[in-house]
Amino acid sequence: MISIKLSQDQLRGALYHAQLNCGQGIGGMNSQIHATSMRRQRMGVDQATGQVAMCAVSTYLHGDASRYFTTRFFRNLDPNVPDGGYDLGCANIDVKGSFMRFSKDPANYNLLMRPEEVQDDWVYIHCLIHHANEDPKTWVDTPPTIYITGWAASADLPDTPVAEGHLKGALKIPVPNLKPLPPIRYDWFHHGFVAREDR
Repeated sequence: MISIKLSQDQLRGALYHAQLNCGQGIGGMNSQIHATSMRRQRMGVDQATGQVAMCAVSTYLHGDASRYFTTRFFRNLDPNVPDGGYDLGCANIDVKGSFMRFSKDPANYNLLMRPEEVQDDWVYIHCLIHHANEDPKTWVDTPPTIYITGWAASADLPDTPVAEGHLKGALKIPVPNLKPLPPIRYDWFHHGFVAREDR
């Protein structure tokens, strides 16, 4: 499991895009998990969670958040056109972010997909956001804890959806069953580096 820290500027940028999405694009679409009334109630935190998750995954995969912010720029040119599952540029990566409400242990959560969302040969990266306050305005001064828990390909998803309960109809993979991400690290200022003296 990977823990990611975003800078205040990265968080401000992600939360700005979350606020934009509340009034356009995905903000006007129905949730695949929550009922319409719950969707409206949780719109702000759900959008913040999704955008912060994408920013965090971009930072993990590429060493910085530039791929995320470039993607958001082009998405905002025509926000009402679905992204087709392309969350970060043109890669077949769909980031699934969730806010940790009922447990502080990431192992107690699941990657959830609706069957109609699944695409062949896609990669789904699961990301969890933990914060004591669900109001995203508090996340810049007190940054959330961000976990990238793992990933699954389309072929890894179960064939049978959950039969009952609030997750009824969703395809579910528990976090402990996700594939771990590789331990990528970007040593921009590696402490062990010693400059070679010119001779």
